[in-house]
Amino acid sequence: MTACPLVVNCISLVLREESQRNEQSALEQITGLAQRADSVTVKSEGTRVLANAIKTLTADLPSTDQRRKAAARAVVTPANANALAALIGRSKKYPMLINEAVVALSFLTAQERGGELPPGFPRCRGLTLS
Repeated sequence: MTACPLVVNCISLVLREESQRNEQSALEQITGLAQRADSVTVKSEGTRVLANAIKTLTADLPSTDQRRKAAARAVVTPANANALAALIGRSKKYPMLINEAVVALSFLTAQERGGELPPGFPRCRGLTLS
């Protein structure tokens, strides 16, 4: 079965080709630009690319496509979660941006390593839900 062209494009966006071992992936370049930018528009649009890649790669999993699985694992990072959270924080006037970031965060946290806390992160003990 052939993968959807959108998924194939997202895989290419996230994963480096063999000839690009020492270079950043296209997504890393976009998110790096978004982090360095002073413009809220550039930050927001760069993060929207990330959100769309996360949604495309992680929706409808499990998949038998190993490259798609590798790309989905590659987007599950604390830096990406922080970028999405920052998009939510700065988008009060734009509910659509907030929605995109919330959906992407939901997909991100549903992944195998998506809900892990980093070592040394303070954990709540004795917290019970009623």
